[in-house]
Amino acid sequence: MTPPPPWESSWIRPPRRRQSLGIRIVEILRGGPLDRAGLEIQPGAVIEAIDGEEVTPEVDPARLLNRKAERNVHLRVRHPGGEVRAVVVRPVSLAEENRLRYERWVEANRREVEERSEGRLGYIHIPGMNDPAYRNTFEEVLGRHFDKEGLVIDIRSNGGGDLVADLEMFFSGRHFFEYTTDTRSSGFEPSFRWTRPSVTLADENNYSDGHCFAWAYKEMGIGPLIGMPVAGTCTFGGGGAPSDRGGVRGVPIDFVARSPRTSLLWALLPMTSP
Repeated sequence: MTPPPPWESSWIRPPRRRQSLGIRIVEILRGGPLDRAGLEIQPGAVIEAIDGEEVTPEVDPARLLNRKAERNVHLRVRHPGGEVRAVVVRPVSLAEENRLRYERWVEANRREVEERSEGRLGYIHIPGMNDPAYRNTFEEVLGRHFDKEGLVIDIRSNGGGDLVADLEMFFSGRHFFEYTTDTRSSGFEPSFRWTRPSVTLADENNYSDGHCFAWAYKEMGIGPLIGMPVAGTCTFGGGGAPSDRGGVRGVPIDFVARSPRTSLLWALLPMTSP
C-alpha cells in the first residue's frame, strides 16, 4: 500500500518545467474545487488563465491563488477537444486540501486491499485516538466491512489520544454463539465487536496511544503486527496540586504505562517488516 501522509500531489500538479501556456490538469480531486456539477472539467484540460491573468511559463500559479480560499476565482480552461470555457470555482484552504488528499489516500488503500484480497478483506485507517476516530472505526468495521472475512487495521502515523482500551476490546471479540432457525443464522454474539481475524500496520510515526495500541495488539495476540519499529512513547501527562498550596496551581506529572513482563518504554518490533 502507499505510504502514509504527507501526500504527494495536489488538485493541480504543474509540470516541473512548463514550456507552454497554462497548467495541465492530471487529476480531479474528489470533493475538490473542480469536482462540481456543471463544470464538466476532465483530466487533460488546461487552465490558461486565473482571474484574467494568463499562466505563462514565467508566472507562478501559486501567486495567482494566494489568499483566495473560499473566494470566487475565474478560470479560463481549454478542454482536450480544443473548446475554451470560462468557469468560476472556489479554491479551498491548505487544511481542507490536506483533508481531501487524506481521504483519497484512505480510499486508494481500501481499493487495493479489496482488489488484492478479491473482496475478502476490509481496510480502515485510524489517524488518532479520539472520539471521531472511534466513531468512524465502529461505523466502518460494523457497517462497510461487516461481511468481510478479515480486516487490515492501519494505524500508521497515529498521533495518539486515549482509545487503547476501547479499541483493543473492540478488535478482540470472540464469537460465542449464534441465533439460528432450522435453516439459517439470523445473528451472533457479540454483535458489537469485531470477531474475525485482523492484522495491524504500524510505523515509526506512531506516538503515545498510537504506540500503546500497537503494543497491546501484539501483547494480547489479537493478530500479526506488520510494519516498522515503533518507538516506546506510551506515556501521558497529568497534574497534581502542590503540598504547600502555594501559587502554582498544578505540577506536571508524566505517567509511564508498564505491563508485568515488559516496559512500554521499549521500542516495539513488529512481527513482520516490509
